[in-house]
Amino acid sequence: MLKPTLTLAALTLSSLALGQAVRGSDVNVTSGGRAYKSYLAAPASATRKPAVILLHSFRGLEQGYRDLVDEMAAAGYVTLALGWQTFEQEPSDATVKTLIEDGLKYLSARSDVNINTVGLTGFCAGGRYTMLLLPQMKGFKAGVAWYGFPDQGGTAAKPQAPSAFINQLTAPMLIIHGTRDQPSPIASIYASRGSWTPRTRISSSACTRVSHTVSCSRTAASPTPSPAATPGATC
Repeated sequence: MLKPTLTLAALTLSSLALGQAVRGSDVNVTSGGRAYKSYLAAPASATRKPAVILLHSFRGLEQGYRDLVDEMAAAGYVTLALGWQTFEQEPSDATVKTLIEDGLKYLSARSDVNINTVGLTGFCAGGRYTMLLLPQMKGFKAGVAWYGFPDQGGTAAKPQAPSAFINQLTAPMLIIHGTRDQPSPIASIYASRGSWTPRTRISSSACTRVSHTVSCSRTAASPTPSPAATPGATC
């Protein structure tokens, strides 16, 4: 199950108790002269805390991601979900990188953020950005890539695949992938492992019988998000 404790432990940041009071709100993150509609939640206390930048899937900043941001904040993390699709469904890698850099600047301006303890996490297309940009950006202490695309590249908007940068990692990264993922087959993750050097700081986890999605819906019987095990489901 995708519990906040799993996400936070995977980021290898400091562990804080669940259940803190949370303040969440829509925010605008300015990048390239444009205001990206995003969502931020933070513990109510004024003390400095670790932070996380979250990159949603190709389907946008859905309510499930907002709920997850709230849960991470309840665990003690100032969490910013960047709305990277505010202006384009598929912006260029350069545009997203600049937005993330500006997201870091946005967090650094907050008095309740310890900018030296920030993690990056992303799902689907956001998982690809995590794989691609964590090696290139030194402002993050760790990252978690959920069912990303290590080999996606070779276009004008996406000139290089994440696998081209993987051995430049200096921060630890956890890759979480479903064994039934069809849009991004887990074989691509296994294949990329052959290029990792002994110094590459990556761990991988395969979710058995899970397809290309993590369901963030809730019911009375299932109050926390859980992986969808339906073959062919998409993010």
